[in-house]
Amino acid sequence: MTACQHLRPILTLVTVWMALTAMAALGQSTRPEVFGQFGVTRIGEDEGSVGSGPTFGGAVTVPFARRWAVDVAVNTTTAERQIGGSNLESSSTFLLPAVVYRRGTEKAHFFIGGGPGVEFTNRRLEEISRRVFDTNDHGGLLHWRTGFVASVSSRVLVRFDVLLAHRFVLPSIGATGGIGYRF
Repeated sequence: MTACQHLRPILTLVTVWMALTAMAALGQSTRPEVFGQFGVTRIGEDEGSVGSGPTFGGAVTVPFARRWAVDVAVNTTTAERQIGGSNLESSSTFLLPAVVYRRGTEKAHFFIGGGPGVEFTNRRLEEISRRVFDTNDHGGLLHWRTGFVASVSSRVLVRFDVLLAHRFVLPSIGATGGIGYRF
């Protein structure tokens, strides 16, 4: 058996667990939260770091139990790097659904969680000779994130989080902050 055949039952169980968790979240009458986020991310790949750049995106958090929530974040990062006279421009968009454990009160809480996700990449390499190579790619990843949410008022929130996304040998690492609204 190959490694993929060994992982298939585990990935199936994880997928079913995430789907059941998401369905449970939709059936609850708790107060969801939405966030706009900004920060910085270092994009990693098999050959090393593509570079660091600004990150923009958002997240939606839906609590489904006393200390558990489904959190879906979408972040886009752009980076540029010089490689031996050639210019590499990169853009990565991360779609990151997660089950997160939350500890604290409604005024302030810590969270940690993770799950499977997808990274969509666009790379453009322009060589000294003016030849241009464009590539578009996407692939699955496993990510982890942790952070802190605090209430500024009963509905306005601030959020800070750190992300580690494993798709390549060198993971992408990011830190974001943002402002949110609790319904």
